[in-house]
Amino acid sequence: CSLILATFLILSFFGLISTNSLQGLTSTSEKSPIKVVKLTPDGGVTAQILKKGVGKARPLPGERVSVLYRGEFLDGNIFEEVTDPSNAFQFRLGKGKVIEGWDIAVATMSKGETTRFVLKPEYAYKEKGAGKDIPPNTTLVFTIKLLGWTR
Repeated sequence: CSLILATFLILSFFGLISTNSLQGLTSTSEKSPIKVVKLTPDGGVTAQILKKGVGKARPLPGERVSVLYRGEFLDGNIFEEVTDPSNAFQFRLGKGKVIEGWDIAVATMSKGETTRFVLKPEYAYKEKGAGKDIPPNTTLVFTIKLLGWTR
């Protein structure tokens, strides 16, 4: 799976394939297909579950979610990460406190789940970018682990 992901990131960076090209792609092991799911009709937010969570419950809008995450560019360069559970990133889901893609993505997760999300610019920082770290109109990759949520 790591080799396929690295190949995808390199090919995406050079514009040779798009996120949609991953639909139905399987790894070299027939037992572990790579399923990429569109979370938005336009495919602007896609998800690939890396580790299933516990149960079927999902956080609801307005609840405070707690996550660990890594943010990367398509070339694999990391621009930000929070990996310490005692200092997890928290926000109120669905209240516009984070980029739109995060509100969409995290709402689909179960407790303990780790998922890789690809967000096209219109669901991330759009044409403005984010300071000097994230250029305008940039597709971003986030690996998010949902630790839990509270009301």
